[in-house]
Amino acid sequence: MLFLLCAPAAGQARLEGRVLELGFDAGLPNASVLATNLADTTIISGVTTDRRGFFDLRLDWSGETVVQISHVGFRTFRDTLAVDGRTDFGVITLAPDIVDLEEVEVAARRERMTINGDTVEFYAGGFYVPRYTYAESLVAALPGFEVIGGTVYYLGKPVDRVLIDGRAYFGAEVMEALQAMPIEMIETLQLYEQLPENRRFSGVDDGSREQVINLVTNPNMRRALMLSAGGSGGSADRFSLESGANLLDAPLQVSGELETDNTLNASGGGITRRDRARVSYNNTWNENTRVRMTVASNQQDSETESQVSRTYLAQADAPTSYDESRTSDRKTLSHTLSGSIRHTFGRHQLTFNPRLLVMENELFSTLNGTSLDPVSLTPRTISTGTEGSGNSLTGGFSADWQLNESDRWGMLASLNLSFSDDSGESFQTSSFDPTSSFLKTTRETVESGDLSVDASAGFMRVAGENGFLSIDFSQTTSRRVEDRLAFTRQPDDVAERIDSTLSNDHRGSSASTGVNLHYGYSAETVGLDLNAGARRNTRRFTQSFPVLEDDQRTDYLLDGSLSASRRWNSGGKVTAAYSISGSTPSGDELSRSVDDSNPLFLSVGNPDLIATIQHELKLDANIKKRDAPWGAGGRLTFRLVQNPVGTEVRYAGSSDQVLLGIPVPAGGQLMRSVNLDSERSAGL
Repeated sequence: MLFLLCAPAAGQARLEGRVLELGFDAGLPNASVLATNLADTTIISGVTTDRRGFFDLRLDWSGETVVQISHVGFRTFRDTLAVDGRTDFGVITLAPDIVDLEEVEVAARRERMTINGDTVEFYAGGFYVPRYTYAESLVAALPGFEVIGGTVYYLGKPVDRVLIDGRAYFGAEVMEALQAMPIEMIETLQLYEQLPENRRFSGVDDGSREQVINLVTNPNMRRALMLSAGGSGGSADRFSLESGANLLDAPLQVSGELETDNTLNASGGGITRRDRARVSYNNTWNENTRVRMTVASNQQDSETESQVSRTYLAQADAPTSYDESRTSDRKTLSHTLSGSIRHTFGRHQLTFNPRLLVMENELFSTLNGTSLDPVSLTPRTISTGTEGSGNSLTGGFSADWQLNESDRWGMLASLNLSFSDDSGESFQTSSFDPTSSFLKTTRETVESGDLSVDASAGFMRVAGENGFLSIDFSQTTSRRVEDRLAFTRQPDDVAERIDSTLSNDHRGSSASTGVNLHYGYSAETVGLDLNAGARRNTRRFTQSFPVLEDDQRTDYLLDGSLSASRRWNSGGKVTAAYSISGSTPSGDELSRSVDDSNPLFLSVGNPDLIATIQHELKLDANIKKRDAPWGAGGRLTFRLVQNPVGTEVRYAGSSDQVLLGIPVPAGGQLMRSVNLDSERSAGL
């Protein structure tokens, strides 16, 4: 969110522009820009482009000027123009210089691993990888890599992005990219660090880096259509089928997937059937506009069965047990649309990211429980049956504007809007007494909506030769509305029949205001980063049941971090970092409202919750010798969490109880969030 300015140096004229490689929009660094005065050809001035392809050439003359732009491996560009004052030369595209040679056969052994500067390169053909597999298998065979919980690590540091021939076809989806690229297409795998995506446009080096894998493909296979299909089966009628297609024709990528399986175990046991489809489109238009769009559908059917038996030990002289059985069938259908449109013009960049989710769900469940009254030893039963359905619409967008001026200062403004509209209806029957003759029916309808708006603005200025200073302001506002109507009826033959209609209106809103100050220093071997922020969070909620509430609460939080690093030219880096962060409970967590949708598993809010504060100290060490085919890394972490939030569960036992002022039936339980004692942990 940050960016960059400086006043022009003395001179009669100034020539600005940007150099791109044909077919790419990331800019061509280190291109040579020479300007010759036509009035006196002995007067020449030159400069090279920066890492994003921009150049800013100061001239001691004005008038007719010959401009020549060249780069090794590219055709030279020449043009003549009149220069006077500040002149914007625009965008110049250099095409590769291809020379056809006679056929020459050279035999040599290629190194399996090479290190060039900060880039580690692995030759794919030098490692054994099974045929007809994907890049994921190559990563598993390379030294220093490991995959833990779906995250790829190299020397203990996570990989943030996968590029294909320098292009981010898959965004930040690392595993998706590795599982899509066939091993036969890959010539080498490069690993290096680069500025994060939100820094590359501005070119400001704030010391932050993302670790990147770049898959360099075989030049003869860079236009490819990849098809895949697979299936498996097992006992208990388990199966899995999948198919996919991926078209690569730089800069165009179109991919599609179809999958179906029932191999996922639901948390309560049973089988979940899933059917998924997805289509993605990725392209670059006019070298300055990048478009990504994804459409997906997902259908899921979960059938579960469970049995629970509890024995309460508080009364050793009386049998106090509870047994229950549950069945559940939940069906969910969802459709998603997401995308990104990024356009660069001059020193401005605009990004727009829309998103939309439409969801439908149905639920059918039963519960049967039995307990013994501790006095009369009479069996007590509870039986419930629930049918429900709901619809949900969730969406929003984020929009960003960035300005980078002369690599010295810049600005960023962003807006993020999210909304949801949910509705649902449920019908429940319940019986509680020993003969199961007491029957209660409840029909409930719920409508709710959420709206959240987050706006921020930032300013950055380069401080000295190796430092930067930035300040950001943010404002977040959200509002939630929920209307709940429940009608309860008891049968006519009950002696004291009670019909009731419950209406509950819930209104919640929150606002957060923050300011953040960031200073960084990054030299060749030393880095320093200081980040300090303050936030004011205000939450207000109004509720009409079970008690009328109208409460407001404000918390003040401090966030910050301090890190220092030392790098050695011979290879290796050590970093020490301390951070502090805080989080406050939401309005729903603070409300005294009771969730009694399941009469045996009640939950209630806790207005006594306080903010959670986390302290963390990290020590990182990495050794990567430039001339050695090996590397090592490690991390030591200490963490202290003050006032962590946990769950307190209170059981009614084998008889009805009133817990925290809330009636809980026999065999039931009441849950609420509470603050726990401080937690300390260390990891290596």
